[in-house]
Amino acid sequence: MGLDKDAQLISLGLFELNNNEIQIDKSLSQFYYCETYNGTSSILIELNREISTEKEKDRLSNLINRIGTKPNADHHIHFDIAVINKTFIVNFPNVKLKNKLLDTNSL
Repeated sequence: MGLDKDAQLISLGLFELNNNEIQIDKSLSQFYYCETYNGTSSILIELNREISTEKEKDRLSNLINRIGTKPNADHHIHFDIAVINKTFIVNFPNVKLKNKLLDTNSL
């Protein structure tokens, strides 16, 4: 499976586990600005109308710090991590998630 060259990070949510319990107070939900194409016209999608470049950079920085070196689990996680890493390159060229991954598709 490859990464579509136009794939973009639209939204992201995460939560932490502690002793096999979800830590709701440590959950994170973020929306990002993205641009998509419909035939010949460009469609701008603003899921949160006030997303500035600086705010998006702050969100990505927060995400990097929250994830740290913790293992990550998700359904088809390799695709998601590729999109996240593609998004990081714009603001943080030297940052790439290399955490241990668990793809729930294999469970």
